[in-house]
Amino acid sequence: MGIIGLIKGFFIAVFVLMLMSAVPMFIMSNSIKATLLQPSFYQTQLESMNAYQKVQALLLDTFTGQIDASSLSVIGATKTELRTAMATTITKDWVKNESTRMINSLIWYMTDQTQGVNLSVSIKPKLTAGLAQLAASKLGISASDAEGIISQSVTSSIPDPFDLSTLMPGIKGSLKQAKSIVGMFMSLSGVVFIGIIVLLILIFLFTLDMVKFTKTVGIPMLIAGVLLAITSFLMPGTVASMLSPMMPSGGALTVQTAIDFLRPLFNDILVQSLILVVISVLLVAFSFAYPMIGNEGKKKK
Repeated sequence: MGIIGLIKGFFIAVFVLMLMSAVPMFIMSNSIKATLLQPSFYQTQLESMNAYQKVQALLLDTFTGQIDASSLSVIGATKTELRTAMATTITKDWVKNESTRMINSLIWYMTDQTQGVNLSVSIKPKLTAGLAQLAASKLGISASDAEGIISQSVTSSIPDPFDLSTLMPGIKGSLKQAKSIVGMFMSLSGVVFIGIIVLLILIFLFTLDMVKFTKTVGIPMLIAGVLLAITSFLMPGTVASMLSPMMPSGGALTVQTAIDFLRPLFNDILVQSLILVVISVLLVAFSFAYPMIGNEGKKKK
């Protein structure tokens, strides 16, 4: 092998190593875009984890807890009756619709599909209707009259819509930073894809032989695919160890809940890594089968 061959071999080795790094990065970025940056991912996961019903229960407990039992005794109602009445207006479907709307707004904002994000929720009509329903049944007045009384006295101080960002003063600044990070991530993902195409072209130009090219690309990609598949199995444990210090075992949000929520991301990485393994095996098989087919054709001649 001459000096030219050594130089070509060196560059091919460098390109292959870069390719082995770029392809797993591209697969993981694809998985993130297919899961964490898709509104449908959150709707599916929250539904499967029964999150909407839990949020509904939390809201009902919160609102019921803020009403004095003495205030209810004036109309002869109990907190249990109040909670039951509120459950007819603050329903699971309403919580789901409002959550979906806000999540869609957040994702569209993060992925630069909208200029702003809407964090407001129209909770006042729901509270008014629930309280009015209870008052009407206890006082023997019409629902419309009860609603007028409730809206003027009990819920008059509640803004409509209620901007959730008022409860988290720094949230909009944090979202702006997050949007910038997501934008850089999306740009990097596009650069990595272009880089993979360029590396494949360079490797082919340096080999100028289909058999050598498929073998040179296939074997390293097979190794990369297997390693990425193993990594996808180890990811839940790695993420769990990272989250454990931040999530006490007795908290509302547990490490296992977070892992279950992210499970589709890990599964997507696994599926794409297995696809990479299959493609790599086909490339390696071609590199061995093609010369045999060619030799067989020459023998027949």
